[in-house]
Amino acid sequence: MNYSFLFDKDDQRHYAILRSILQRATVALDKRTLSEQWDLTAYQINKAFEMINLDLKALDPPVPAYLDESTRGFWRANNITTYTLQQLALTYLHRASAFLVLEYHFFYSNQMTRREYIKRQSISTPAFYSVAAKLNTDLEAAGFFTPTGSVTDPEFTTRLSLFELYYTMYAGVAPAFPELDALVDRLFTAIGPLLGTLKPTQTTKLRLFMKLWLLRVQNSETFQAPLLDPTLVTPTGQTLQRACGAVLASTIPVSATELDYLYLFLIAQGYLPLPDAPCLAAAFPQATTLTDSLMAALSEQGGLFATQALDQTELRETLYHLHLQFTTFFIEPTTFIDPEAVTFFRELYPGFDIVLVQFIQTIGHTTALPLTTTMATNLYFSYMFALISAIPPQMMNDQVYVCVDFSQGPLYTDYIITTLNAFTQAHLVIQTTATAKTDIYISDFRATGVRAAQVIWQNPPTPNDWSQLADMILMIRQAKTSRLFKKEGAPHDA
Repeated sequence: MNYSFLFDKDDQRHYAILRSILQRATVALDKRTLSEQWDLTAYQINKAFEMINLDLKALDPPVPAYLDESTRGFWRANNITTYTLQQLALTYLHRASAFLVLEYHFFYSNQMTRREYIKRQSISTPAFYSVAAKLNTDLEAAGFFTPTGSVTDPEFTTRLSLFELYYTMYAGVAPAFPELDALVDRLFTAIGPLLGTLKPTQTTKLRLFMKLWLLRVQNSETFQAPLLDPTLVTPTGQTLQRACGAVLASTIPVSATELDYLYLFLIAQGYLPLPDAPCLAAAFPQATTLTDSLMAALSEQGGLFATQALDQTELRETLYHLHLQFTTFFIEPTTFIDPEAVTFFRELYPGFDIVLVQFIQTIGHTTALPLTTTMATNLYFSYMFALISAIPPQMMNDQVYVCVDFSQGPLYTDYIITTLNAFTQAHLVIQTTATAKTDIYISDFRATGVRAAQVIWQNPPTPNDWSQLADMILMIRQAKTSRLFKKEGAPHDA
């Protein structure tokens, strides 16, 4: 979700202008386009230029970041990176009236009156009430209150949207709610031995989750109905819940249901191992069904890979974690969401692509889960990475056999083989003698009696030669994949 709708009007425009500049290959934008797109006068355009540069300067980066107009009529970005834009977005969020009202509404409304809150913040009373009157409408329009998984409890949805907002805007830029750091530190100390060594991204995510969780509880916004069957909580989970409850008892007491909420997050996000399968099937039937369905689709994939050699237990667990997260704590991603980037994997792994595209289409047609383009694209990448990790190239039945046989002897042949071995994603089998399986024969002279496609390099191959070979490998793999699916009568149009 793009949360720039919370920014003040001018900041919305400045943020959009910078994004549009960074998305251009030349990192430049002509003022005429700005004028037409935003209906700005010359004065307003010049004022925006001045204000953006002031905001960039206030970030105080190691290398100055700024816009210039060294070419008359064109704005060019200098040293403005994605991280710079993230920093600027947080600056705009912090000074947005809507954000001040949002924090009051969700975290402090049951602890202080509006008048008390306004006195503590840099916002006027008329501005506060004006923004408050339309905030819910704006949030609803942005899908803030729309469930994204199988858990439809309004409080669960609200917390998930809040987490998405703060994680998107704060992660990697600045800590949110530093006043809760000491309490969260004590929670980490209490449960650290149960979680093991966490990666920096895991630590950042969990600390933020705990802070937002505690703020909602502190504001008396809690769950009324149980979230988990008690049998789902493993002994490790019970130990963790007791440890957290003891830490919070004297500061922000939490109910058993709230501790279940924390435990659910930890297993869905992979901080703790999954409970036994029977418990999971009963507690999360949708995640179980999705996992079973995808495993079945892979088993029926038309001989694409040697299913009997696959460690199905490990792949199933990976997919289950993915589906559990998707149906519970699905946070709309900000990375791996570009549909155009799918082309790279479609070309390298055509068989996986066919299975996954068909399966994702099935999710959209046969389940009640909302599946936006962003969600579908992110699912595609998640599935693709899971399959690439679980199914090694040697299991694939669409491998391309490449024979390398140069008349100048083993030194040149070995050089080409070493370079080809870097094409790990291409599922190549390298040969030094042509066989009936050979798909491509590379040599310095054409060979009679070899039926495979022949590539003749009488000089060291140029980048263009390697590019043409890569295209040939992809074409052969795609043809093999198509034949494998047709052989089993499987549909092959994705």
